[in-house]
Amino acid sequence: MASDSEAWTDNWDALCVTVTRAAPEDAARHIALADFSEFPTSDAADDWSRQSTSYYRAWFATGAVDGWTFVWETNGWQGVTVDSALRLANGGPLVSMYWNVNSVMSFLALDHGVILRQFNPLFHNDMAPPTPVIGKALDSEAGLDWDLAPRLSALTVLSLTTGTRAVSPSWLREAGVRFWGHRF
Repeated sequence: MASDSEAWTDNWDALCVTVTRAAPEDAARHIALADFSEFPTSDAADDWSRQSTSYYRAWFATGAVDGWTFVWETNGWQGVTVDSALRLANGGPLVSMYWNVNSVMSFLALDHGVILRQFNPLFHNDMAPPTPVIGKALDSEAGLDWDLAPRLSALTVLSLTTGTRAVSPSWLREAGVRFWGHRF
């Protein structure tokens, strides 16, 4: 059972939150490549996604928060896929956290084309995690509740690493946020 502080993350079956220094428009192109459309609201993008008879449509948002560009991918994972993340980072820093309905999770931090840290938050405290781990633990990983709140803990590391305020759906209400739909 998730802690009370992780409650908002329970409302998202699958989510990937990425922050980078790339411009929001560039981030959209790097996430969706060529097949994407802009929508006026998250509801319009969500409706477009739900109207699909297959599961090959999803919406995402791009915007700015505390001097960084964020990408909020519903049912997406491009931000933690190394090849996509390298494109998205464009040689600069990038930090990303992903989970899905099956509790598959991944955290990725990279800079200048080098993976600084990659791990599965669900197995953070395991002596021998069943998934690969790259890099030494970041200072911001200490003291977090990885057992009861792995999603929120990893999002906290994302925020602490980038100096952004706590990740939350409120980011989607920031001025200038743009909503996109894409097929994958």
